[in-house]
Amino acid sequence: MGGPILQFAGISVAPAGAKKQSAPAPPAEKPTEATRAAQPTKCRELRKLYNDAGVNLPLHKISFGPSDEEIPFNF
Repeated sequence: MGGPILQFAGISVAPAGAKKQSAPAPPAEKPTEATRAAQPTKCRELRKLYNDAGVNLPLHKISFGPSDEEIPFNF
């Protein structure tokens, strides 16, 4: 699933073990262009870590995104 990969890449996700709140969470900050440009590099770095350890990741399951702008980026 995407959680650990998204955290490693610096993409906003809820921390592991976070409990759902009854009050709505504040909206997440929109990522800057610099942040977006760095994220694929971090994903490639994580893939290399796994490959070097002998683990093959044939796919990565990720949600489409909370907004229409997120969908093309995630593809």
